[in-house]
Amino acid sequence: MIYDLANKFKDLKNELENNDHFDVYARYDDNEDLMQAQLNNQLLNLNGDDEDEDESYIPEYTFGLDDSFKELIEATWKNMMQYKCSFENESFYGSYSFNHPYVFIDEAPWLTDLVEEDNKDYEIIKNLRIFDNTNVKYQFGCINYQKGASKEIFEKEIYLFHDEHLIHLNLTFEEYLNSCVALMACENWQMLFADPNEVSRYSKELNQLKASYNMLSKIFPEKNFELFKNKLSEHKLL
Repeated sequence: MIYDLANKFKDLKNELENNDHFDVYARYDDNEDLMQAQLNNQLLNLNGDDEDEDESYIPEYTFGLDDSFKELIEATWKNMMQYKCSFENESFYGSYSFNHPYVFIDEAPWLTDLVEEDNKDYEIIKNLRIFDNTNVKYQFGCINYQKGASKEIFEKEIYLFHDEHLIHLNLTFEEYLNSCVALMACENWQMLFADPNEVSRYSKELNQLKASYNMLSKIFPEKNFELFKNKLSEHKLL
């Protein structure tokens, strides 16, 4: 079963590859090989299913996940892209590279290797799991997860780690994936979903997003970029 979100990413890749202004120089998507049985197995592992286990078994994960979570697993399963867009003597880049939930929840946090202990967000950073290895150096989409956490971590604990700084994103995990498609994975698109005061220092990145929006609007005049436009307006860039 292929869910709508996985198709959105595949359609985005195909749309960019079929446009002369884009060079998609890295692409991987393998969700067609993720069969229903494999999806079910991912859920069993995430749920910490304890059937037929002895009393010493302690479930790895304490939250329950319903079938709707299969879409998030499938959309992030071996799914990545990097591209460059060139238009009217200007250019910009875009990228994403997802780790699906079964991987990033089980991965040992390591971002503390990139910061000092006196970093004001150190206590959060030490629990961050990476779900989006963007192609921007030292930038990652992350979730704040600790063993025993509830499913709500997917609703409010989403961050962008950007060059030793931590930016809280006003996005759920599912909204992150959908917004990545809607903003065509432009570099630093995540900053538009942060508090404007928190990211005001990144004027270079934000102005590049404005330029990317202007180029995309000309390249795809029939496409709906209302979300992109609204987020730029919130940051007083339009």
